[in-house]
Amino acid sequence: MRTWAILVVMLSLCCELPAQGFDWQPSPRRPYQAPTSFIGLDAAIGLAGHSGNLPYLEADIANPCCSYERGSGVPIRFGLAAEFWVAPTRAVGLEVGLLTHSVAFTAPEQSLVRAGKDPLVTRYELSVATSHMTIGASLRQRLGSSMFIAAAGLRGGVLLSAAMTNREVIVGAGTFAGGTTVEDLPATGIADASGVYFEPYVSLGYDLPLSTGYYLQPSVMIGYTASSLSSLHPWHATTVGLGLRVMKGR
Repeated sequence: MRTWAILVVMLSLCCELPAQGFDWQPSPRRPYQAPTSFIGLDAAIGLAGHSGNLPYLEADIANPCCSYERGSGVPIRFGLAAEFWVAPTRAVGLEVGLLTHSVAFTAPEQSLVRAGKDPLVTRYELSVATSHMTIGASLRQRLGSSMFIAAAGLRGGVLLSAAMTNREVIVGAGTFAGGTTVEDLPATGIADASGVYFEPYVSLGYDLPLSTGYYLQPSVMIGYTASSLSSLHPWHATTVGLGLRVMKGR
């Protein structure tokens, strides 16, 4: 009976997985204590689809001349990340970083009837550039015995800066009174970026060992801003992105 107990203990020790799944022990004669906490650099870039109802009010006109409902953008984020492995296949992640986001909205085309001339077709365009400080937390789970990592988390952003440019562009033939095809307009009624937003997300990554104590993790992510990006109107974004982490054990 004692012999069986010893065999069971030996087998369990042989099969025990390191915290992040890497076998970093150089040899049985050189035991290596696998770290359970990691810190490193985190970067991501994505494509975002924006939806909302952002009315544009021209100066001295009470009713909105158009509403921005669809747009697209490119978010870029970089910062620091930490992972704390609370079990051999499960970790808690923390992150802090800087996010810059450029967004372009386009309103439906409008036609202006002119006496003795072809209609003047114009389109309103809105360009938005924002930067946020982001803080996030996630639960990370290794899938089976593979090196794939599934994660679900929540990221919050605090607005650092926002710039909005609105313009009217002629589509096709014709010019404005000043002879131009583009007129810059004030951002009246739309310069109201929210000071805080929250974005739940899920991701799937793969851990690649670099050297003892270091690993690389490329990942794909999808997120949705549950809170509006505007303080006055509905404005949400769905983002699909690629991420990359370089982590070092502590």
